Amino acid sequence: MDQGPLVKEQIDAGARFVQEFAKYTPVQAAFWLKATYDNTWFLYVVGDELKGAKVWEAHYQAALITSAMPTPWFGPIQIKVIATDHPIAKAVLEIQEKYPQILPFRLGDGRLGDETIEGAYIYRLPITVPG
Repeated sequence: MDQGPLVKEQIDAGARFVQEFAKYTPVQAAFWLKATYDNTWFLYVVGDELKGAKVWEAHYQAALITSAMPTPWFGPIQIKVIATDHPIAKAVLEIQEKYPQILPFRLGDGRLGDETIEGAYIYRLPITVPG
């Protein structure tokens, strides 16, 4: 898997995943993020219901979805499901609310919520997958 910059193939595969995941539970935000302490890009999926036991169910659902959509661009271990009250989720939801016209949107080095990041890519919802 590519550990360098986030590439179009990852973005498109993530979009397809989020479209399928949204059939399982409502998604309020979705974004790729590479923290400064990580070598890997992670696909974050944000939802009101993604708390407690629902997180484990969501990871199981993510594994089912990724196994049905074979792609070399990411797998279930690169997916993080978080609730809307998570600091990073709050920051992304604020960007979505303030600047809907700029989404999708890439961020470079800086901070997102309580996280120091090397980069992020925030999807526009609802996600559309390129043909």
